[in-house]
Amino acid sequence: MTTPASLDRFHPLVGDWFAGTFDAPTPPQEFGWPAIALGRHALVCAPTGSGKTLAAFLWAIDGLVRSAMGGELEDRTSVVYVSPLKALSNDIQKNLREPLRAIRQLAEERGTPLPEIRVAVRTGDTPAKERESMRRRPPHILITTPESLYILLTVESSRRYLASARTVIVDEIHTVAADKRGALLTAITCGGAIRGALARARHVPVGRWSLLREPGSASVGQVAAAEAEETFARQLLRRYGVVLRELLARETRAPSWRTLLGISRRLEARGEIRGGRFVDGFSGEQFALPEAVEALRAVRRNREEREVVLVAAADPLNLVGILTPGGRVSPLSGQAILYVGGVPVEVGEPHSLRAKLRRGQAALT
Repeated sequence: MTTPASLDRFHPLVGDWFAGTFDAPTPPQEFGWPAIALGRHALVCAPTGSGKTLAAFLWAIDGLVRSAMGGELEDRTSVVYVSPLKALSNDIQKNLREPLRAIRQLAEERGTPLPEIRVAVRTGDTPAKERESMRRRPPHILITTPESLYILLTVESSRRYLASARTVIVDEIHTVAADKRGALLTAITCGGAIRGALARARHVPVGRWSLLREPGSASVGQVAAAEAEETFARQLLRRYGVVLRELLARETRAPSWRTLLGISRRLEARGEIRGGRFVDGFSGEQFALPEAVEALRAVRRNREEREVVLVAAADPLNLVGILTPGGRVSPLSGQAILYVGGVPVEVGEPHSLRAKLRRGQAALT
């Protein structure tokens, strides 16, 4: 079974569950996940049945799974799902519990038991016993309506467990945009269009959500920045397999190496990556994906093989003069680099280099 590249960003348990359940990600998922992964606000607009809800939820589930596997899953609400319809809320609860159950079962089959990720619905019809249970042991994912959320944010006990929420998903937003329920959502999330625009520019919480902020707590902008930095660190790992300080020479928008170092150490402590010395000739700490370590071992076992690879100069893998010998090659779209056995041997036009390969001077793999 081939796993789509867009699933590489997810924890293996989440990605493998998705790949084993669906044929492939839908366009709303393919286009929505990158923006959601960076902590950006995202509007997903697509026909019914196209996977919008899972596009929003899967990244939130991934974060909870990672926390659970790292022993960091606390009794706090991380995700708030707002639905304009009570019936839809109950459907979502059922549809969420099934993937969570399947992912947990997959973890057990692999010998890595996953703590329970709890889902609960809170509407005007929720019995008092269940409401009290939520206060004592908050769900990790809370499903509610605009009216109930508005009320929850006025009560001290519920504000305490909502204060940790990092993701808010509003479903069927077009059905409430023009009525009083939309006004409730506006009061909750942005306190009016003008005030909301100012808040977004300053990266501070506003509206009724501002009741959740405690003195000294991180702002919305700080949380989003931290998530974006970790996402960037993961992207570097997926791109290169091994990450070391010298690679930042090609990454003009990368966080500082000190920041990436802290993130990488946390990922290593959670068992997601490995630390060590993987590439000779460079000082400082290095980190690698487990599969990259195995690939390096395979290369070392077959040193006699001289694999030939053609790489565009604009490709991030153009590391000539950074990790490999020679002067740096400008990342121009009209140039390519020919590698033989991992060593750059020629730079030129892609057409010219391919012609040489077709004439039998090398074998392109």
